Amino acid sequence: MCEAMLTCRGVKKSFYNRSWFGRRCRVQAVGGVDMEIEKGHSTALVGESGCGKTTLAKMIAGLIRPDEGEIVFDGIDIARADQKEIKKVRRALQMVFQDPYSSLNPRMSVWDIVGEPLAINERISRMDLDRRIEELLGMVGLPPLYAIRYPNELSGGERQRVAIARAISLSPRLLVADEPLSALDPIVQADILELFIELKDRLGISYLFITHDIKAAVRLCDNVLVMYGGVLLEKIPVERLGEACHPYTEMLLHPMRIKEERHPIDVPYGTENAHLTKDVCPFLARCPHASRECLTLPPPKISLGNGHEVMCHLAKRAKGVL
Repeated sequence: MCEAMLTCRGVKKSFYNRSWFGRRCRVQAVGGVDMEIEKGHSTALVGESGCGKTTLAKMIAGLIRPDEGEIVFDGIDIARADQKEIKKVRRALQMVFQDPYSSLNPRMSVWDIVGEPLAINERISRMDLDRRIEELLGMVGLPPLYAIRYPNELSGGERQRVAIARAISLSPRLLVADEPLSALDPIVQADILELFIELKDRLGISYLFITHDIKAAVRLCDNVLVMYGGVLLEKIPVERLGEACHPYTEMLLHPMRIKEERHPIDVPYGTENAHLTKDVCPFLARCPHASRECLTLPPPKISLGNGHEVMCHLAKRAKGVL
């Protein structure tokens, strides 16, 4: 087995909102995530909007701190790291954000944006900096003249290329990409995905690629993590996606098939957020295969071999039959 580059254990994060009546209420964004990314491997984190993917990504990148748990990268617990350790982590772990329009400073030129990490972290001459920026722009498919342009002069795809050039400027080993395709036109999405694949092959970068597009995940990554309600429900190698066990993963792969099915039991009203107060599956209220044990017992974590893991009573019953 390969050595883990990134390890998350029991990572939790909640936020607090005001209700209609002014009461302070807790909203759980991430609820006890355990995951690993091995050296030389890339992992896709998939799930619908609001399931906690971006919150988890920001905690891994050190932008927000978890309430509980540990996030270890190269032996450093990011959740408890001091500024010196965080600076060391950020040389090897970078992030590309979803919105290329808000992730770039409109007052900075492309030269300044791409060169800033190098100027801060490297002792580098102006001549070498110019040469390195030109090289980085070439790697993301932009001509050298783009260095004097500003973000408002660029298209969405060009802005995302600049953001990627900035992220790879320090030669990171892990790149956290948070929905980097979703704000782009379909044709541009395909081009940016090809760029990610090219950089992976050329630089040996590992990705935590956050997306709701299963097809993109299959092309770029080795494993898929399926997230719902702040919980990881299934981990599966991309070559075994046809053997997915969790009903939510099946819904992502075959949405029309799931819509035709019905609950085998009556799921009580109000169970949509039952996992916040009871240790039950967060997908309970929508699951077409929910059983009576799903209403009262926590879903077991079942290992199906070859890196395939699932949290589901259905998988337990299926494995028992096998």
